[in-house]
Amino acid sequence: MIISFFLSLIFLIGLLILLFLIIHLIKQYRK
Repeated sequence: MIISFFLSLIFLIGLLILLFLIIHLIKQYRK
């Protein structure tokens, strides 16, 4: 149970980082 919790946490953090990277790239592309 603890292991699955950590895996889901890492997955969510990874998704957030991906989202921020995509937003940053879009902002640079629009300039």
